[in-house]
Amino acid sequence: MSKESKQEKGYRGEPLQAEASAEPPHLIGREEALDLFVEGLEDGAGAPGLLSIISGPRGIGRTALLHRAERVALEHGWAPISDTATPGLLERLKHGVEVHLRELGKGTSKWHITAVQVASFAVAREMTPASQVDLRGQMTELTTILREHGTGLLITVDEIHSVDRSEVVQLSATVQHLIPEGRGDVVRSPQPRR
Repeated sequence: MSKESKQEKGYRGEPLQAEASAEPPHLIGREEALDLFVEGLEDGAGAPGLLSIISGPRGIGRTALLHRAERVALEHGWAPISDTATPGLLERLKHGVEVHLRELGKGTSKWHITAVQVASFAVAREMTPASQVDLRGQMTELTTILREHGTGLLITVDEIHSVDRSEVVQLSATVQHLIPEGRGDVVRSPQPRR
């Protein structure tokens, strides 16, 4: 879109306006939510500002708020995983946890030895199927390590209205089990149902 046509449509580089899903320079009216979120980061797992669902009509800045929350979490040393609720969400979250574990030097090998032959020396190995990797176990391992460092894991999931309900139920159950252990923090942003 040319500069002229943007101006004709009302795009004037205003400080509150951003392209779709982009973070505007200023989040007006979100200071209380952000303050509560920062307080939650400082208080740790289970704090009221961390386990949240942000809702509202299109265009009010839910996605921008999630982006800002992720940036603030990074600034506080937290490990964020940010995704959009589309098919395969849980597999992508598993991958995000695996990435953080590898960065911390704790990732597990995707290969395992299935046989060793001594004469003429041979080793057989196979890749562990991704389906055998347990999200809850991985999240528990990661959050235990992060907790030892005074931080945590932040998962933001945008557009949760559009994901397969079974994936939301699985994610919720996983987080539900981590919270009593002092490990679970998720911020979600659903679209309202129409």
